[in-house]
This record gives sequence, C-alpha cells and structure tokens, in this order.
Amino acid sequence: MKSKNPNYEIMGRWFVPTLGWAPVLYWDMNKVIKSLNNDGSDYMLTLSGFWINPKSARQKIDMKVNYALKNNDFTIFESFMKETEKIFAELLSLKKRLDKYNENDYTKAIEDFFKGYTDLESPWIASILIGDALQPKIMADAKAQGLDEFEVIRFLNPIRKTLSVEQKEEMHEIKKKIVKNKLMSKIESINYIKDKNTKLYDEIVNHVKKYEWLGNLHFWGAPFNIENLIEQIKKENLENKKIGKIPDSLKEIFEIGADISWVRQQSADLAALVSYGLKPFLQRASDELKIKYDEIIWMSAEEIIYHLKNKTYPDRKKLNERKKGVGVYMNSNKQVIISGKELTKEMDKWLIDDDIHVDIIKGTIANKGKVRGKVRIMLSPFHQDFKKGEVLVTYETTPDFLPVMSKASAFITEIGGITSHAAIVAREMGKPCIISVKNVTNILKGGDLVEVDANSGIVRVIERAK
Repeated sequence: MKSKNPNYEIMGRWFVPTLGWAPVLYWDMNKVIKSLNNDGSDYMLTLSGFWINPKSARQKIDMKVNYALKNNDFTIFESFMKETEKIFAELLSLKKRLDKYNENDYTKAIEDFFKGYTDLESPWIASILIGDALQPKIMADAKAQGLDEFEVIRFLNPIRKTLSVEQKEEMHEIKKKIVKNKLMSKIESINYIKDKNTKLYDEIVNHVKKYEWLGNLHFWGAPFNIENLIEQIKKENLENKKIGKIPDSLKEIFEIGADISWVRQQSADLAALVSYGLKPFLQRASDELKIKYDEIIWMSAEEIIYHLKNKTYPDRKKLNERKKGVGVYMNSNKQVIISGKELTKEMDKWLIDDDIHVDIIKGTIANKGKVRGKVRIMLSPFHQDFKKGEVLVTYETTPDFLPVMSKASAFITEIGGITSHAAIVAREMGKPCIISVKNVTNILKGGDLVEVDANSGIVRVIERAK
C-alpha cells in the first residue's frame, strides 16, 4: 500500500486496538517535538492499522538533523534527550501512582493515565524519524573507515540500559546461580528447584512478577511467566559478546545513534510497563460498562471516561465492528473514530495497492546468516500461532514480539533502519535479519518458501504458496 496523496507517506502498519492508536495522534504536541523546532501542525491519521503521516513531519526533522551534522552542532540532540528523559521519568512516576490507586478508583486512574501516556508517543515517533535522518551520515562515515553495514549495527547497541536489557541481565544472573547449583538439567521442573533451593526459587518467582509486563503492548498480550523465563534461560549464552572498539573518529556520531536507538527501545518498554499497570482498572471499567476487556480496548480514552461518568453503555455492535478495522484521526483537536463502510470510504480515498510481483528483494543487513523457511506475516504478535523455524515478516518489531522472534529462523522488516528493535535483537539472538525491505509485506505472502541471505541483504522466493 502507498498513499494516494503525494504529500503523505505510510510509516508502517500495526494491528492495534483503538485505545493503543489514539495517543499516537498527539505525538507532535509536546516539548520533545518543540525541542526539534517542529511547529506541531502536521495532520496524521491511521486507517486499518496503516499509519499515514505527512511527509512534512519527516522533512522538518531531516532539515534540523542535517543542519546539525553539517555544522557539527549537536545541541538539538542534547535538547531532545533532555526532554525525552523528563517524559520517561514522568511515566515511571505514573506507574507508581497507578500502583497506589484503589481498584474502585478506576475512573480516576484511567483519567490520570491518559494525561501522561500520550506524551510517550512523541519520543518514540521522533526517534524513528531522527534515526532515519542520521542513517545516511552514519553509514557514509562508517564506510569511509572501512566498516560494512553489519559492523555499524553492532556498534549502535544502546549504551544506556533499557528495561528489557535490565531483565536480561537479571535473568543472566539467575542462570549463573542455576548452573552453579547444578540445576540446569532440572530447569523444566520448577517444583524441583523449589524443593532443592527455596531462595533461588523465590528469586525466580520475584523476577517473573517484576517483569510480568513483558510480552504486552497496546493494552493486550499475555503476562511474562515462569515458562517464558525458563525458555530464556535455556537459550541464554553465558559467554560475554565482544562488540569491539568504535574508531575514535566515529565515536560522537555513533553515540548519538546509540542514544536514539535507546529512546526507541525504551519507549516501547515503558509503554508496555505502564499500560500493563492500567489493565486492572480497564477490567473494572469494562465490568461497570457491561462489556468485555477485549471490547473496551476498542474504545478511546474519551469514550471510556464519558460512559463511566454518565453511567451509559457503549454500543457493543460498533466495538466489535472496530475489531475488523478501525480508523482514527483528529478534527478540531478531537478524535474521530471510524469503522465499517465509513472506514472503507476513507481507505479508498487515501490508499492505493502497489502490490509488486518480484522474486528477489533487497534490504539492509542487520545480522548476517543464511536460512530457508516459510514466511509468516505478522502485524501483531498476539493473534497467530507462530511455528518454530518460520521466517518472521513484519513492518517493525517491538518488545512484545520477543516470544515470536525466539521461534523464528530469521527476521525481515519493512521499516526499521539501523537503530531498530529488530536489528538489535537479531544480533543478540544470532539470527539472520534484513531490515528496510521496502514493500515486503505486500510482495511476500504467508506460506511462501524463501531464502533469507543476510550475508548479502537479499531475500529470494524459492516457491510461492498455493
């Protein structure tokens, strides 16, 4: 798909409920965007998961980034990081406030949550656009130093720790204790560990409780559990991965790139952490509104609060229609939500199918390797049974994709760039990965047999699915 309007571009496609999409519309309205000298006047919308953004938003950030690089003036990045760190701190404070709310104060909790949660979208979206603007400069400087694109990915691992990295480090320490106590052969039997080492068992249980938000995003997903942790431990390599030394001439630009990568990953982690904290209140609200949890997430925050305060009930037929496809846009600073025939009309107005029939496609190498496997196209990690060894094809991965990624033989993403989640995770898992493969979710179909040659950045179709 591409935009019929030449002034707009499709940033990606994600299968996300209304409640997850709505905050994205406010992305250009806070201090993070003002720190980039963006006037916040860009109109955007989402239609059936397609995020349609004005090209002017990218052009404004490209201009600021290119000016900074040309003049060796990095204050714009410093301002962006400063404002982003404030938002991240405020979100952690929000999580603490949610933990203190009584379950019966669900209306207040929901109101409090959405006052702060909408700010999170700004650093996430801005980090994508900044990363894309930085990439040509980083790649050109690296090539001048004799580094290939794969080596660039290795050096762009975030220096700062994301919440996901903290979890992995703590899991790493747990595994060392399991190995030291000679319990690896019994790792599948958690009760055996409980009988043999109560302290270690308690540490495992507490770890799972601390990180139960993992695997959740956009208000849905299954909590991280002991089985997930055991799977992590079994696959974890205790050897330290050596990254190497960044050439001194590249250190400054690579550190900026690593910071942008950190913002991108930490935004997703914080979204998962904080939105998971709202789940009990959304469940209570859904009970009050006489609907199910998987229906309330197809409402906007404004709709939920309106019905709670006015003691009215939402149209369940309309909510279930939204599950088949939903569009969200702003009109006079108010959200407009569409579905059904109205959505179809807007999609016809905005989108055109650019399905391309080719059997060889090229992208950017994120982690080297070569495998063959059947394609599984996923716009969300929650609604399909992913089989071990399949090739994951998606627009972009986020931390909620990790259980799927652990099963995949390779990753192919349509967008992402060198600071993306898929690029970082592929190196950690040691799996072939090709990113920025334009239109791949249209070119490939589920069940296609492909060869992912991440040594050369090429995807070849071996046999089309029937």
